[in-house]
Amino acid sequence: MKKILLGLSAIVMFACTSPLAENGPKLCPTEGFKFSVSDLDIKKVSPNGSNFIESEFDLGSELNLDANEGLHLVANFNEVVEWELTISSATSSNKKVYASKSNKIDVYWYGNTDVYPFFADENCKLSLRFPCKDVTEGSFKLKGKANFTKTHPNFGILLRDFDGNGLYPEKSGAAVNDVNNGWFDTNVTFSYETENGSPMGNRYLRMFRQAADPGWYLGAHSFPVNTADKKFEDIFPTTNTDSIFLNFFIRAEKPNTNLEIGLRNPGTGLHLASGPVNWQGWKLVSRSFSNLKITSGARAGLGMPADGIFKINDMILQLGASPQQTNILEYDYDFIFISFGSPLAN
Repeated sequence: MKKILLGLSAIVMFACTSPLAENGPKLCPTEGFKFSVSDLDIKKVSPNGSNFIESEFDLGSELNLDANEGLHLVANFNEVVEWELTISSATSSNKKVYASKSNKIDVYWYGNTDVYPFFADENCKLSLRFPCKDVTEGSFKLKGKANFTKTHPNFGILLRDFDGNGLYPEKSGAAVNDVNNGWFDTNVTFSYETENGSPMGNRYLRMFRQAADPGWYLGAHSFPVNTADKKFEDIFPTTNTDSIFLNFFIRAEKPNTNLEIGLRNPGTGLHLASGPVNWQGWKLVSRSFSNLKITSGARAGLGMPADGIFKINDMILQLGASPQQTNILEYDYDFIFISFGSPLAN
């Protein structure tokens, strides 16, 4: 069984706002603090069958996102210090900031950003900052674009992308009611579409229903996760629900559409990311597990308990109405991904 790391000792929480840029005095490292560029260990992470291999990555070289390569950045300090590790683009506004106060750095990166869109085919700069110290910098080149189809499990896991990829992929062919594709409400029309696809490309799932009478709930789809042969307990590097994120792309062009996607825990119920879909076109949505709430009944508002993560058995996609009832709804879903430490992008 994989060792579960409680809290964030090995998963770095980070934010768009750098703690080194906040107002107020910063605590400089002591005179005994030692760090040089050679102390930052940068490894290229590559898939090798169902496993991953790491090899030395030299700044100035190329990382191939199309080949599912990523970076693993590690550093150990001789004291607890504030630090900020930034990967930024030389040709766009793309940027990813990792920041914390600790005695180590241990992060995985696959072209993800603080703000969508993701990195793609660009020259990048890597910067490491400490208060009162010179900045350590280097550069490298990216080939291809971020796709997250095969990432190290400490970074995250793709559940399903409707292109046959992920830990729990659908069967090929039409969207049919079977154990691999999941449960489908017979009142809802399901189809795999490719026209005007999501930014992740290729197929996506469309759910449509036109009912006789208006309602709040018009149907659902679910597929099994955390299965006997692919247990979350053997994969997740943390049980801190604030640092586990459900990410997905969604498009809903009909009015009165409410976001309703989440996970089922048989012991506590259905925990959903919910809210009005008030935008046009595809959007990446990310919610922490702690913000997946039960939305109705006596347990309404209850979040996902840490001890309930390993009891999850289904991924749920619903057709829900808001702010008014409706008799017609259509959702497009794509690329359902669980990330650790932070969302794929904000």
